[in-house]
Amino acid sequence: MVAEQLTERTRRGATAARERTGNGLSGRVRPGTKTRAPMAHRGPRVVRKARELSWRSPMTAAILLGAFVVTVLCIYVYAYALVTISGFEQSRCKREIKTEIQQEEALRAEVSRLSLLPTVEQRARGMGMVLNAPQMAEVLLDPAAPRQVAQGR
Repeated sequence: MVAEQLTERTRRGATAARERTGNGLSGRVRPGTKTRAPMAHRGPRVVRKARELSWRSPMTAAILLGAFVVTVLCIYVYAYALVTISGFEQSRCKREIKTEIQQEEALRAEVSRLSLLPTVEQRARGMGMVLNAPQMAEVLLDPAAPRQVAQGR
């Protein structure tokens, strides 16, 4: 009889505990409640503390300050990378400009060498051309250019 009373008490205790926790799963029962604690009040201590933070607490200020510092640091690193990349591009452009200037100077020197009168005469004779006297030179005018009338003769 005593054994039956103990088992009955144990069964009633288990049923009451199941009713307090909701579905019979293990979990903390908050004092004064008959159901299982909602998800907002369960979980790791850090999560609970994060949910309990107010906007005026020093912890919230520290978190916001830390987030601000990290954001500013990321922006600084990004800007530094942009400056570095633009510096590389600038030095590359300077090198290209320098080589282009050297090529231009070489071409100018070749043009001035080829446009000297002795060189022109030599190349003309090599092609079978005959050099005329300057009085026989014919000046060709551009037909699209406006004509100027000579006055005073």
